[in-house]
Amino acid sequence: MSILYLDKMTWEEADHLDRQKSIFFFSLSPIEEHGPHLPLGTYFYGATDMLKLVMQNLEERESCLDVVGPPPLRSRGASRRPTPSRAVDEFILF
Repeated sequence: MSILYLDKMTWEEADHLDRQKSIFFFSLSPIEEHGPHLPLGTYFYGATDMLKLVMQNLEERESCLDVVGPPPLRSRGASRRPTPSRAVDEFILF
């Protein structure tokens, strides 16, 4: 069907996605020192680029699916971010 991004959707749009035909993707990676010449987010950037390729490949091969990518994640220390909506909780729990 299409590639969507969670941060660009309203909670109503997320809630109306077909749960049998939607896949949510989230990438995880460490933020760590790589020396003075590389940014702390080196692994994060690599994981994000790889995730985009996986999502594009899946969307091309399985055009009946909605492929939903993650919002850009930014953190300030150990603070916790609230879940965007009840709909996302339901997708994650299934």
